[in-house]
Amino acid sequence: MKHRTMLLALVVVSGLLYALPAVASAGVWDISPTNATFTATAGTTKLTASGLTVTCTANSTAGAYETATTGKITKLVFTGCTGPLGVKCTGTLNVGEPEGTITATTPVTFHNIRLEASPSTQIGIQITPKAIDNTFTEGLGHFATFKCAGIQTTVAGNGIIGEVTKPTCGGAASTTGTLVFESTSTGVQKWQQITTSGTKYHLWSKTGGGSHLESSEDGTGNIEFGSSVTATCT
Repeated sequence: MKHRTMLLALVVVSGLLYALPAVASAGVWDISPTNATFTATAGTTKLTASGLTVTCTANSTAGAYETATTGKITKLVFTGCTGPLGVKCTGTLNVGEPEGTITATTPVTFHNIRLEASPSTQIGIQITPKAIDNTFTEGLGHFATFKCAGIQTTVAGNGIIGEVTKPTCGGAASTTGTLVFESTSTGVQKWQQITTSGTKYHLWSKTGGGSHLESSEDGTGNIEFGSSVTATCT
């Protein structure tokens, strides 16, 4: 059974990195300046896990680069989240989380990666979870946990990849960016590998006492950088 799960993370973005594999220089792209900060927003998104579809009306993200290729997401919050029959879905990360708000685990680390070996200008972001979630026997990292009508769902995985459609490699400097997460018709993530080779990155979810099931994310993050940035693919 396939699923779509929207964990937006948009942005440029997820060190603190847990189990992040080495990324060969041929599989990365550079951002300038190397200390670029950013915030990001998105409209309606879907968080679907283990067959439970959750619709959130908005989300917000913040983070910063630490090098030309790596940085951290320090904030990722979804609001206006409802499940089946309009039931409010609320995160369990913080005590007293407002009803309908899901705060994801942060900080999480991200890397600038290339999606295809050729063309080398097709670029993306790989986000990895912060730490091991012990409720997953596979030893996956944790992204978020929430409850809908008292039923708990945990979203975890070894990573997720999104496509950067702005800025473009070699393009003009810009203060804005776009990060897109997309699934296939079979309900799995469109992009699962760096340069379409090597380790595959997946999201998994578990609801109640159910099984761990593969999930996927669909959504678009609109990024605002603290200054003009450029992307370079060498």
